[in-house]
Amino acid sequence: MSWKTYEDLETRGEQLYRAGEHDAFIELYKSELEQFPDHLPEMIRDLAYVYLAKGDKENAIAFLSAGLERGYFFGLPSWGTFVQQLGDNPKFRELLAYNQKLQNIARQSAQPQWVIKLPDGYDPLGSYPLFLSLHGYCENIYVMQRFWHAPRLQENFIHAYLQSSQVVDLKNFGWDDNQIAHQEIKQMASEITDQYPVQLDQILVGGFSQGATLSIDLALTQALPLRGFIALCPQNPDSLKPELLKNVQEMDLRGVILTGENDPSLPNQQEMVRDFEQAHLPHRFEITPGMGHWFPENLSQQLNRALQFLLEEA
Repeated sequence: MSWKTYEDLETRGEQLYRAGEHDAFIELYKSELEQFPDHLPEMIRDLAYVYLAKGDKENAIAFLSAGLERGYFFGLPSWGTFVQQLGDNPKFRELLAYNQKLQNIARQSAQPQWVIKLPDGYDPLGSYPLFLSLHGYCENIYVMQRFWHAPRLQENFIHAYLQSSQVVDLKNFGWDDNQIAHQEIKQMASEITDQYPVQLDQILVGGFSQGATLSIDLALTQALPLRGFIALCPQNPDSLKPELLKNVQEMDLRGVILTGENDPSLPNQQEMVRDFEQAHLPHRFEITPGMGHWFPENLSQQLNRALQFLLEEA
């Protein structure tokens, strides 16, 4: 069958992979390579990964090589498993070195980017709260646009999706260097507030995974004048220290932690929430049953509740 969207194909591929149906996954993806030319890098990477999972190292290397010959390069989340199983293979080591070369070239010209979603009935003479959305590691603004949306955001907010310049692979980015991340986010926020009618005392930030951790860090360090943050599946930021937490009551700051009961970082998140309680930081903590480290199906509803809490009067 032909799939209408790549997301539909990807969902089916994930089902097959989790069920251990490696041959069915490979047959599916190989049959659809020409259907989604914009997603060839991901499809070639995933085919190599599944070949490796079924023990076919020769085809795994062949697909990685084919991708690199097209100018595609891949990030550490992909290479980690390959290195463990193929690290002694001379051909693989050549591919790894060439991958690093392509990655370094891309990093020389990469720039941060942002995309704006204006609220329904937008009036340039009006005044609106601003929400800054931060992608996770090895993701981009388009992944965030797919998942991070809610009626309240669409109706009431100027909503900016921010993308790092820190290259991970051909299409995806991360926030590994915290200093660069702060600089870029402050610069993008300044550009947005210069161009759009933002209520400067109503700026919120939020994100997933690494973007969630960074959201908390931006709030606690007061890198931006933030009213609150929404962190989905965060880790504990380095800035989660007593000397910073003791100042939160003076910040008029609120926070929301969203996570899944199977998120590996749940124990650390629970510890962070206890720190919030001791510091008297107004917060909400919502755990989705049965979910791991990913976007919950009802994220829009969770975001609506979080936004209402963050903008309540103290």
